[in-house]
Amino acid sequence: MYSNYKHHNTFKFLVGVSPSGYVAFISEMWGGRASDKHITLLSKDLLERLEPGDAIMADRGFMIGKELEAKGIELITPSFRGAHRAQLTAEEVHRTRRIAEARIHVERAIG
Repeated sequence: MYSNYKHHNTFKFLVGVSPSGYVAFISEMWGGRASDKHITLLSKDLLERLEPGDAIMADRGFMIGKELEAKGIELITPSFRGAHRAQLTAEEVHRTRRIAEARIHVERAIG
């Protein structure tokens, strides 16, 4: 799918990486305009592998918290301050740093 923003065709995959760095899931390919939520909710084989008590770490724009919560799965995302606050709390900064430290392993796994 052509992206006017990036000025070329784009596509995306949903990639699941285990805590040990193992690539445990790769979705089918989607056009770059497909939302992360759409791709995730249609990735039934991924959702079927998840069990109550599991946790998923994702970008802050990954808006599937309600759907995962209904299945007893925790969504871990970095904090964001939004328009209504001047800054994150000290606890939120610490939590976001810990998430970033873990997410670097995901970035390394997917290249």
